Amino acid sequence: MRRRDFVRLLGGGVALPIAAHAQSPRTPSRIGILFGTVPDVALPYEAALLKGMRERGYVPERDLELLVRYADGHLDRLPALARELVSLKPALIVTASNVTTIAVADADSSIPIVCTALFDPVGRRLAGSDARPGGQLTGFHFSIPSLPGKQVEMLRELLPGASRLGHLVHSSNRVHENVATAASQVGITAVPVEVRSPDDLEAAFETLLREHVSGVLVFGAPIFVSEHRRIVALAEKAKLPALYGWREFVDAGGLMSYAVNLSANFRRASAYVDKILKGEKAGDLPLELPSLELVINLKTANALGLTIPPTLLARADEVID
Repeated sequence: MRRRDFVRLLGGGVALPIAAHAQSPRTPSRIGILFGTVPDVALPYEAALLKGMRERGYVPERDLELLVRYADGHLDRLPALARELVSLKPALIVTASNVTTIAVADADSSIPIVCTALFDPVGRRLAGSDARPGGQLTGFHFSIPSLPGKQVEMLRELLPGASRLGHLVHSSNRVHENVATAASQVGITAVPVEVRSPDDLEAAFETLLREHVSGVLVFGAPIFVSEHRRIVALAEKAKLPALYGWREFVDAGGLMSYAVNLSANFRRASAYVDKILKGEKAGDLPLELPSLELVINLKTANALGLTIPPTLLARADEVID
């Protein structure tokens, strides 16, 4: 197993020993981050957090030390990685999903957590309420109740004759639970295909083809994000139009994403990091709604023989040629 346990100073991107700060006149604040995915996916979000911290007057290497752990899509590694972070005694830990948040909370019940991508935190008892989450947690929603319905509608708009749409399912992300209802409301049958590990992906796309789906929804479970390039390649091979829950898929050649702008969430999270470093309690800071973005890859659409409806193009935040 390749170890993903870098100690990175914000802004440097280079692993440095903690002792290197001994000459500094002040002790940098340690901020942990726990990702379920791989480093190349996570780095833009680290950069977004850094940008926000700079905007709030923090100077890299002087004020901040970032401790980062990556599970590389292997969620069974999260408890051990969370315990490692806690042992380093950071001032707080930033997380990027429910499962990473739970791993940190299980490792230590008092350390402040700022989560950039919460799914139904009140319903899943991670927070008392949006206005006052309580305990050690604050952060940002990764989804809103209407989002799966809007994603289904967009795929239906792209594929007006579709009667069956597939969607990949993983236990770490329960957003798929709303897909069947959303699909039935527009006269579509939802076909869920479970993926338990990366080894299941090829078989999953074979199942989608056997089920004669017209398109597929892929949400933001860490396992899918870590394997996003492979999933895009499999969708291309199967000639299946896909709408994704993260824009990284579209950057890698996927057709379309309508999802939370996670980079914006990380940048906005810097405000909460700042407040916690200045003494405010995480549980007193309200959970905030996310920003959404629609990204369309015209090159992929052309390769699939699809014409993007003008209504979708007009709503796009970004169109990749």
